[in-house]
Amino acid sequence: MFALKYVAVLAVAAASATAADVTSPEMKTDEANIVFRVPREKDMRVERSVEQSASLFGVMQQVEALAQKAKVSDALLTTLPYVGDSIKRIDTLVKDTATVTASFKTIRQDMDQVAKDAKAASASQTDTLNKEITALKKTNSDQANKITEDQKTFKAAVDKSVKEKLAAIEEKMAKLTKDTAASIAKGSDTKMNSIQPMWVGGHVGGHMRGSGYMNMGRLDFTNAPNHLKRQSQYIVVQHTGIYNMRVRILAHGGWQHCHYRFKIDNKYITSSSHHYLPNTWDHVELEETFVVKKNQKIGLYSHGCNYAIHGSSQNQHEVYNRLTIKFVGEVGSTCTGPFCKGI
Repeated sequence: MFALKYVAVLAVAAASATAADVTSPEMKTDEANIVFRVPREKDMRVERSVEQSASLFGVMQQVEALAQKAKVSDALLTTLPYVGDSIKRIDTLVKDTATVTASFKTIRQDMDQVAKDAKAASASQTDTLNKEITALKKTNSDQANKITEDQKTFKAAVDKSVKEKLAAIEEKMAKLTKDTAASIAKGSDTKMNSIQPMWVGGHVGGHMRGSGYMNMGRLDFTNAPNHLKRQSQYIVVQHTGIYNMRVRILAHGGWQHCHYRFKIDNKYITSSSHHYLPNTWDHVELEETFVVKKNQKIGLYSHGCNYAIHGSSQNQHEVYNRLTIKFVGEVGSTCTGPFCKGI
């Protein structure tokens, strides 16, 4: 708060006519006068001091009150007499008060300007802040739109890439399937043809006379555990495909001939053959190629007027009989004919 305090202390450096009777300063008043009495050895002074303190918000009220007080003081002080040559006239207090009033008027003007400037600065800052907020909102909106567009673009690119890769894979798989099928159908697969599964063996024991099946008791070698397996007097097929069957037998026709026939399960694939070997031993050969299905059995039936099969021993390389069953290849999808699926 702005406050003005005016303290007027009147002192007159003069000697009183009755100073001899005064031992201490006195001040008396009546309806028209103020009487000061001091000892001769004492000086009497009139002092004036002005103390100021101010508040920006209350200055107007204080200035107006000060002006009213100044008017009253002026009216009072003009009625006071001079008190000695060395004392200023108290009415100078009014002039000083007017000076203070003018100073506070200047302060008021300055404060009005400060308020005006503050208001203008506040409005400018508010406008700037609003513009910055608007710009920030627009930037955020633009960024959000850009992120959305980037996400759409990225998703479209990923979808396109995945679609193209899947299409390429499908195309390669289709080509591989086609090429593999063609390779199998033509029997041109190098790895398949480089290893041909087969079973090689024959009859073991003494000469076989009359009618019966080669006992398959002798195994020379086999590399076809997934294709061919011996079971009693048969060779059981483990994998459907095309098989070649070839046999060589030393036989004795006795008074006339011998007969040999390949059989798949309960059906012959060789008609009744006649090999004339009258009263002598000679080699007989028979060969067939046929489609055999998984779990079907291959057997060799023989009949002779004397010895249809010469005997042989196990682990003998120079044998008198040998049967070879070989996996030739897959049937393939291009096979035509009544026995592409076997019998």
